[in-house]
Amino acid sequence: MTVRPLLLIRPDGNERDAIALDRFGLASTIDPWLEVRAADDSAPAHRMTGFLQSSGAQVILLITSPRTWQHWAQQVGVAALENAAVGAVDRGMRVFCTGPATRDSLPAKLAGVAQMAPNAAELARLVNGRELPRITGDPDNAGLPPVALIPGSTIARKELPEALERAGWHVLRSAIYQTHPVARRPDSAELLASGAFS
Repeated sequence: MTVRPLLLIRPDGNERDAIALDRFGLASTIDPWLEVRAADDSAPAHRMTGFLQSSGAQVILLITSPRTWQHWAQQVGVAALENAAVGAVDRGMRVFCTGPATRDSLPAKLAGVAQMAPNAAELARLVNGRELPRITGDPDNAGLPPVALIPGSTIARKELPEALERAGWHVLRSAIYQTHPVARRPDSAELLASGAFS
């Protein structure tokens, strides 16, 4: 029996999957159907960076994609973003991320302190399971809810922010990057329609 190849269509990261599939004897073809770029409006990225500049122990930063940091830095400047984030960490802000690829996309200071969950859904379960405690913080912020900063995609799923809100966090989301279909019809589309791929 002939096994048809798998079609890998993500905007990036397909090579890693192709290597893993090859180890199991599964052939694959890479043809991205999506592209990722910085959001057209950079104002949300600048606002969140400004918020970081005064953040401390009442705030957590959640990065759920390895694409986030590079697009955020592209919009506000690498040094400006890193200085704001490192300063916030020095003042007690905690950093959370999903998976080693996301952690490795962060500057060394953030990657070194980031607490990791395998994916956003599991991070949401940690929140609901009270394993991610509320931060009571300094007396100047007594009575205010802790703040969760979630920079991400314009089409990011809502499970994580909704879980945080249920747990009592004030959630600030910012659209940092956007995902779109590629401008041209992918060459693999006709082959997929004809059954050439598994």
